[in-house]
Amino acid sequence: MTRMTYTGIADATLPGAVPVERYDLCIVSAVFNEKSKRSGKPNIEAEIEILSHPEAASFRHYLTFPDGEDAKSDNFKRALTNAFLTAFNIEYDDTGFDDNDFPGCTADNMPLTLDKGDDGVERNSIDIFLVAQGLGLVKS
Repeated sequence: MTRMTYTGIADATLPGAVPVERYDLCIVSAVFNEKSKRSGKPNIEAEIEILSHPEAASFRHYLTFPDGEDAKSDNFKRALTNAFLTAFNIEYDDTGFDDNDFPGCTADNMPLTLDKGDDGVERNSIDIFLVAQGLGLVKS
């Protein structure tokens, strides 16, 4: 075996989440998954970066598609997707959108929360329900 030179390993740390507040965000990438790992249903996985904290961990936001199994659930998915697309100024109409438009899109003053993953690590996520509420997409 050859010893590999790899400096800085001992002092390396992983980036963490930021406190619950509002931040300016940017979509780094978006990937369409035909079958998600959890539900086996299609989704779009968007990687999000916090512009004012480049040292912070990026996080993922998932857009799920209506499946026709439950009208109430389908409407909920449509409303949350509407909120996300509107907040990030991504062009869409009543027939759909292009996920290739996602990278580079930004959203200002987005509310973030902290969620603990299955692995016990705290990660940021967009409080998309609060965004939907701010856009008038939540009925009183």
